[in-house]
Amino acid sequence: MVVEKGKKLLNKDRIAAILWFAAAAYVWYEASGYPVSLLDKVGPAQYPHLLSALIAIGAVALFITSKNQDGEEKKESVKDYRSLLFVILTIAVYLAIFNLAGFVISTIVFLMAMCLYFDTREPRERLKGAIPYSVGFTIVIYLFFAKALGVQLPTLFL
Repeated sequence: MVVEKGKKLLNKDRIAAILWFAAAAYVWYEASGYPVSLLDKVGPAQYPHLLSALIAIGAVALFITSKNQDGEEKKESVKDYRSLLFVILTIAVYLAIFNLAGFVISTIVFLMAMCLYFDTREPRERLKGAIPYSVGFTIVIYLFFAKALGVQLPTLFL
């Protein structure tokens, strides 16, 4: 790939694409270690492999198409990177407290942080939307995975 003078090879979208591709590769690698049952040749790794392949395809597409409509890369501000950094740090904290605080509490905290950061309304209005969304979405996901599918999710460590 030839880079014209004055154009950057990496922009915000391409950095995100590289991170998503790395995450997809990690999920693929981890899922490859799942044991295969003698009764079920498909095994539990197929769904994570499918998802990681789709994420990797999306990451490659994002990397390739990461220019503005006019073909020029936009000038990026510090605020653009601040949002990306916030998302990465929030996900890192979520993963760090997931097993300790349990699925329900950590997911509610994670969703609340994301809603409050990205919602542009006044703080009282943000809370009016963030609280029911965070709690409701977490309950629906918990019921689906824990009750309907029988997946064991981490609970609060006491």
